[in-house]
Formats: sequence, C-alpha cells, structure tokens
Amino acid sequence: MNTLAWLISIGFSDEDNLEKKAAMREKVKQYLSRAEELKAMLKPTQTLNHPLDGMTPRDELVLLSVGETRLQAALKIGEVAEELESREKYEQAIEKYQLALGTLIPFLAAESSGKRKELLHSQVQHWLSNAERVKNYLSLTTNVPVDEGTMVANSKEFSDSLRQQCCLQ
Repeated sequence: MNTLAWLISIGFSDEDNLEKKAAMREKVKQYLSRAEELKAMLKPTQTLNHPLDGMTPRDELVLLSVGETRLQAALKIGEVAEELESREKYEQAIEKYQLALGTLIPFLAAESSGKRKELLHSQVQHWLSNAERVKNYLSLTTNVPVDEGTMVANSKEFSDSLRQQCCLQ
C-alpha cells in the first residue's frame, strides 16, 4: 500500500496533462478496488478457522472456482441432477447430468494441474458414473409392449428347449 501512496503523491503532483492524470487516477482506483477484493478473500470467516477444513470436495471445488461463472453454473446443474435423481425423476436427471458434464469435461481438459483440477476430475468421474447408472436403469425400465401371443409362444419354445437339454441320469 505504501507504493500506491507514493505513486499518488509523485504521479499526480508532477503530471500536467489532464488526460494522463485522469488515466492514472482511474488505474489507482482499479488497483485499490482489486486490493480490497483480495483482502476480503483472505479474511478468515468466523464459521471456519481454515476455509478448506471440514468441507466436502464439491464445496472446496466451488470455493476454488470463484470468478468462473460457467464452472460454477455447471456445478450447480450437476447438483440439480443429483437432486432429481434422488427424487426418482431419472429422465430429467440424465438431461442435467449431460448438460453439466458437457461443460465440465472441456473445462477439465483446459485446466492446468493443481488442486482444482484434481477436484474437478473427481467430480466429473462421480457424475459420469451416476449418469451411466441412471441411463442403465432407464434402459432396463423402459416398457416394451409385448403381445401376449408372442409371450406364450416364447414360453412354450423355452420349455421345449429346456426339456431337450434335460435328461435323466
């Protein structure tokens, strides 16, 4: 902060050009604003002594994604997908998983190595397995109409083939 005070005192007093003075004043405001943002981010919260202790990996990922609106939106959509899955709204859940993963996977590929990438990778893997499980369940529960005549014929063919395979010993 001392450097900023020095810049203000030296820069503004020596500059005669009003445009340059206004530009410098604007830059100083930007620097001060950013310094306040950083100070607020570093300020410890009263509920947690260490911001990352006692948090779920997803909460930690959300915290590390501050400023990345697309990433945070995709994480929120994934949470909605999990909520829909828990309420057994599987078709809607699979759509939300696909939407979230469609954003997160390219984001993961572009992410540089670090804690956030590890957490993001873990979350993507978790939601991929959830989506696969839901998709498999939906494929099992889709009702395919079966004609009763076909069902009876198939059961007769099955019992005939079973008789042929069985023999007395």
